[in-house]
Amino acid sequence: MEITQEQLKYISGESFSSSYNFKILEKFESKTRIKMVLEKTRQKKILHVGCVDHIDLIDEKINSGNYLHKLLTQNAKKCIGIDINKEGINLLKDEYNFDNVFYADLLSNELEIIKTDKWDCIVLGEILEHVENPVEFLHEIKKKYKDFIEKIIITVPNALNNQLLRIAKKSKVEYINSDHKYWFTPFTILKVMSQAGIEPVDLSFAGRVKLNHFELFKKQLKTILGRKPKYFFNYFNTLVVTGNL
Repeated sequence: MEITQEQLKYISGESFSSSYNFKILEKFESKTRIKMVLEKTRQKKILHVGCVDHIDLIDEKINSGNYLHKLLTQNAKKCIGIDINKEGINLLKDEYNFDNVFYADLLSNELEIIKTDKWDCIVLGEILEHVENPVEFLHEIKKKYKDFIEKIIITVPNALNNQLLRIAKKSKVEYINSDHKYWFTPFTILKVMSQAGIEPVDLSFAGRVKLNHFELFKKQLKTILGRKPKYFFNYFNTLVVTGNL
């Protein structure tokens, strides 16, 4: 879904409404977060921020074919991974033989290895909900590296997905990763990007949530009729946004 000029006015703050209706009328195909990121980065030169993931899950994900940095490395024309987890970077180098990962803090250091090339995009997969100040974080990336990176791809959890709302309604709990500091909606992630000086270009959704019996029946019926099922944004657990640095 391309962001319209009218929507950009509200995202940028040029226009204001205390009850703005950010309409997302388009339906989206069911794709995983990994598949969508791979489609957007195929045969491109990319920087992968937060490449380590959770240390305890690396082996499991590699064995199951779901370790994002390995997939990006295989999929891209050129890929460099960056992470502030020094132990994780050393593990990737020593135990898994990755030679394209680097220990660094993008906010504190300007990495010369980035400035030796021109990059199609920088990928921040499930990062922003963990950082202390997402606007400042994105602004610093733009300030330091805008001359070397063309686009940014960000994925974050979708606060408006049906599964979370069903759990909250049924169990009266907030189901969350306890390290998350923010929930993002489609509008607020675009607002954060804009406040950081990044121009939002495209908004999409990935990771379809579990369907109820009626929804499964409709999906099966459409498949039988030869139609590819599509879903509104609240049926996905991940927001995928692209912007220009």
